[in-house]
Amino acid sequence: MYSVFFLVVICASIATSTNSNLLSIVVIARHGDRTPTAFAPLDPYKDAKYWPAERGELTNKGILREYHLGKWLRQKYSDYLSPKYMKHDIYVRASSMDRCLMSAASSMAGLYPPTEDQMWNPKLHWRPVPIHSRPMQEDTLLEMAIACPRFEEMYQDLLQTKDFKRIDTLNANLYSYLSKNLGVKIESFTDIEPWYDTLRVEALNNMTLPNWTKPVYQEMKKWSELSFQVPTYNKDLARFATGPFFNVITNHFLAVSSNNTEDTMAKNLFFTGHQTNICDITNTLEHFRSAPYASALIFELRNNTETSKPFVRLLYKTEEGAEVLGMRDCNLDCDLQDFLKVVEPFRMNKTQVEKECYAMKSI
Repeated sequence: MYSVFFLVVICASIATSTNSNLLSIVVIARHGDRTPTAFAPLDPYKDAKYWPAERGELTNKGILREYHLGKWLRQKYSDYLSPKYMKHDIYVRASSMDRCLMSAASSMAGLYPPTEDQMWNPKLHWRPVPIHSRPMQEDTLLEMAIACPRFEEMYQDLLQTKDFKRIDTLNANLYSYLSKNLGVKIESFTDIEPWYDTLRVEALNNMTLPNWTKPVYQEMKKWSELSFQVPTYNKDLARFATGPFFNVITNHFLAVSSNNTEDTMAKNLFFTGHQTNICDITNTLEHFRSAPYASALIFELRNNTETSKPFVRLLYKTEEGAEVLGMRDCNLDCDLQDFLKVVEPFRMNKTQVEKECYAMKSI
């Protein structure tokens, strides 16, 4: 069982004692601030007049936050990255949802401002960077819950098990209270998350929350965070939720460490997805993080200059700063072969995904 009912917090200094050279980075970031994706019938702020964009769309604050993420990456890796965008230097992919595509574009604006020879408009200090994507129904890397019927089936089956039904039984009074005040029926702790998220976004936008939220807001937060840990509650679910990503990073790091550039899309990879992507990866690695807007995981592949052995270091970046995260029972500077052993039980290649996502259980 993974770290579902409590958060494991391990912080470490970004600076470590290992002398190393950077070989590659793989970044997976959450999109920036957005408007709520849904409004309950009794929500006082459900009218579009209160919001700067349509439901679920990136806001100016979100654009700026992603731009700053790109600038932070440029500053941190200025001695490593190409000073200007080059096709071989980075491959960028985003979920096909508008907020993710726009977030990726904003991050790239901060990461790759045009050099003098790249300027095409003296009044616009910006240059487009290619961003790749897949339709949501086909995107098993960033949209597994939508693209993989078997994963969704396993998730729903888990919610019907005794332990999770017991949570719902114990929360009956909370569910009744929320149903009455939201105007929607709450039957499971997973039903709370979208409405807590809406309240949180409203609070972030300086809107006064209704008085009824005061006694239950923290309780809603607790069950919302649990709902982000359920998709990786056991190994079988974690394999679907993170397996395609771990397959990509495994193949990429193996190719880079062996100087096999023909098997890589670029020297570095950058993905923009959702809160659940970061939650799934960190919970599978047994160091869950809740992934605020524009947070990012940065997998660094480094070469130990003393031993000539490659190793992996994982950073978790938020606006508060960056920390080194552990990866299950591996060292913070995790030998590449040890890292591969950590992720191998969860790894799913394209053939496995295509076969298993549509292998529904017998009824």
